[in-house]
Amino acid sequence: MATPPFYRRKLPHLQPEQGTFDVCFRLHGSIPRNLLTSVWQDYAGKDNSEDITPGHKKAWLLIPEIAKLAMESLHFLEEEMKVCHLICYCIMPTHVHLMLNQCTKPLHQILKSHKQFVALRANRFLGRSGPFWQRESYDRLIRDETEFRRRVAYILRNPEKANLVRHWADWPYTYLSDEVVP
Repeated sequence: MATPPFYRRKLPHLQPEQGTFDVCFRLHGSIPRNLLTSVWQDYAGKDNSEDITPGHKKAWLLIPEIAKLAMESLHFLEEEMKVCHLICYCIMPTHVHLMLNQCTKPLHQILKSHKQFVALRANRFLGRSGPFWQRESYDRLIRDETEFRRRVAYILRNPEKANLVRHWADWPYTYLSDEVVP
């Protein structure tokens, strides 16, 4: 059996063909410094605090134009670029949860393309420059139907848990593929 493609930045990433992935990526500086330092120390066994910037608490993804830009970019990757199939996503004020499969390019390349596109246009809209997203994304390979259902529910219910809406379908920045029953 061949080893699935693998790459490493701060976290290890495994991408078998035909995998379904649960991904989370955050705005730059949206994770508190003490939490990031702890995580990096746990994973790498050393202090990587030079890579960490203090949280700025900006919730740029609450700005409708920026949230819509992120949504349009995700759908463009699926519909026009045909590099993935979107299962569901939720764009929260400081981060994005996403589930996708049928990737025709490595996951890190798909995310890089999306994040660069959104960052360039969002920074222009905000009249700012500099990093927009955290460099590292968290991704998890979905291994079975039970985990698939549990992760879809988790992603969709994020705005409910954050008390942004009473029901996930009321959050304007969620998406669920027609082929999936919530």
